[in-house]
Formats: sequence, structure tokens, C-alpha cells
Amino acid sequence: MVALDDDESLISFMTSPPFTDGTAYGARTDITWDYHVYKAYKGLLPLELALAIMRTSLYMHFSSPEQSAFNLIVTLCDPDRSVELAIPKLLAWFSMDIEELAYHYAMEGKLIELVMLLIVAREDVLVPITFHGKDGAGLNGSTTIHECLKNQFVSLINEEISFMGEVKHGKFSQFHKKRKVMRLAMLLIEVFERAGNSIEEYLELQQLDVRRKQVEKDIALRLVEAGFNLKAGDLDFSSRDCIGM
Repeated sequence: MVALDDDESLISFMTSPPFTDGTAYGARTDITWDYHVYKAYKGLLPLELALAIMRTSLYMHFSSPEQSAFNLIVTLCDPDRSVELAIPKLLAWFSMDIEELAYHYAMEGKLIELVMLLIVAREDVLVPITFHGKDGAGLNGSTTIHECLKNQFVSLINEEISFMGEVKHGKFSQFHKKRKVMRLAMLLIEVFERAGNSIEEYLELQQLDVRRKQVEKDIALRLVEAGFNLKAGDLDFSSRDCIGM
């Protein structure tokens, strides 16, 4: 069990001996962590922990809780974030079942973690997932995260309709919020299905002194080239919706 005093010390510890194998810079990805400052970090695997810490950093960085998905993608593509992303990228390289982790992030509405995982391990996220028996969304066999989200979205619509007359019960607004988050998760998955190669290429060739406005223009161009229409509101979401449901 491990207990450290700050995020920086924890990340440094995670990527140092004896928690690296010393042969291929492979961090041990099968050790969970006990972090005494934030109980939410307890029991997380290194990749989950790195994403959770970076998510907290991003949330504190936002000047307003009302953020767009486009703004989130641009923020993560900012050169200032390249060092932070290097750690989860390294951990993802040596981690198993990336697609299952991404599935849980998507279904739980943890969109910030989902986007970070799409940036550092897109190909692993987008592979089909095999379910052994039915999962909570009523799925079995092999399917993609996008298909899982579509099925859950339809299910939420049906449930929302059934509670339309029970506003005071609170169920209607709850299902409406979940449906909104599922829709945005589908959109983000689609962004990286269609523009993921272009975004990855941009990050690999990016200069360190690029300003934020230029990053916005560069990412917008790549999304337009991938067929996305960036009308105001198309990519809007509140970061409050990304804490979890």
C-alpha cells in the first residue's frame, strides 16, 4: 500500500523503481494505490490514477464549469499538456483491457477521462469489446463502445418517456442528464474514429511554442476536414456532467 503527500510525488513514485521493470521502461500496471489525501484515488490502478489526477488538474484549470467538448480536446492538445499526457500514455502502453476501462468511463459519464484515454491509446479504445454474458446495458457478445452507447441511449429515451409525468419524482431530469452525457460520449468517440489519425499526427508534429488560439484553429480545421460541422452548440457540454452520474 502506498501513501504520498501530493500528486507530483505520487506520479514520480509511480514511474520509478521498484515500480518499473527496468527493461522497457514498463511501469507496473497491476498495483493499486492507497492515497490518503483523496479517498477517491484509493484502489485505482496506475493508469486510472494518472488519468484521475490529470482530470482534477484540468477541472481546476477551467475558468467556468460550462465547457465545450471542443474546448476540452483543444486543452488536451495544448503543448503545455504534453508532459502530463506522457505518463498515462506510458502506462497505457503496458496496461491490459484498455477498451474495458474506456467502456466504463463512457457508461459512467466520465468524459474527460474518456477523451484523455482516446488521445493516449485511441486504437486500443476503439477495438470491439467481448462481453461474457449480459452486462448492465443488456449487451452480450462482441461489440464496440459506440454501439454500447447507442443501445444505452435508446434505453434512456424509453425510460425518460415513462417518467415524463413524474417530474417531482426527479427521475425525468435524471434520465435527461444521463441521455445528454451518453450523446456527448458518442460524439467524442465519433470524433476520434473519424479525426483521430489527424489529431495524433498533429500532436506528433506540434511545436512547443504554439499559442492556444493557433491550437484552436488547427484542431478545428482537422475536425472540419473529417466532416464535422462546428456550429455553435454542436459540441457543447458542461464539465459538471463529467464528474460522474
